[in-house]
Amino acid sequence: MENEREVAEIEATLIIAKNAHRAACAQVIEDITTSPYVFVFGEILALPNIVELESIPELRPHFELLKIFCYGTLSDYRRQKAALHLPDLKPAQERKLTMLSLVSLSLSSKILRYDDLLRELNISNVRDLEDLIIDSIYTGLIRGVLDQSERRLEVTFARSRDVQPTQIGSMLNLLKNWKSNCTRVLEMIDAQIQYAQRCGTKHRNHCQDIESRAEAIRIDLLAKAEEDAARAQTAGGHGGFGSDMDMIAQQQMLLAAHMAHRH
Repeated sequence: MENEREVAEIEATLIIAKNAHRAACAQVIEDITTSPYVFVFGEILALPNIVELESIPELRPHFELLKIFCYGTLSDYRRQKAALHLPDLKPAQERKLTMLSLVSLSLSSKILRYDDLLRELNISNVRDLEDLIIDSIYTGLIRGVLDQSERRLEVTFARSRDVQPTQIGSMLNLLKNWKSNCTRVLEMIDAQIQYAQRCGTKHRNHCQDIESRAEAIRIDLLAKAEEDAARAQTAGGHGGFGSDMDMIAQQQMLLAAHMAHRH
């Protein structure tokens, strides 16, 4: 629901900003950076009417402030305030920029110690820090676990911020490398599949060959048994025939054992 509210407010702001000029655009920037629902500003920063403020000396500080809300942190604001003549922050703006600063820190490290956060976010006590973290979690900017005994925040998720134009090249390179790695993995998987298929075919052929040989031996033994039986009847003796039949039975048993062993 929060994301739906954010999208709706951004869309409404874009409509207003497209028809605004000069001081009215500066007011749009103040409104959007004060809103408790909007935490991405790239589309607004890219609007021609907003970009125009960069070339107007008395309104440029508002444009620079929007850039800090897009990409920067509270430390950036404090460091650049005097040089860029940035407007003073309203309490709601300072709160939001502090939360965005926490997001940036969460994107850079999954374990954030309270002492580091107190310093980076310019917060004086742990109670206020934990309130800020809880608000950020409730807003959906981050997810994590507060470890009060170890005095640290364990981050499990952090929402992405606006992408600076200078970061696009490196992001494209990362995506190209990822694509190449995926291609190599797929090729390895395909090679393994083909190898398994070849092994399966070889095994089936081997089994068929064994069965064919076993069948040939069985037929040969039966033929020999019939031939020996016929000779025994012709000779009129029974002892030799019994011995031959015992030998054939033993051969058949050996053949069956050999077949079972091969399988």
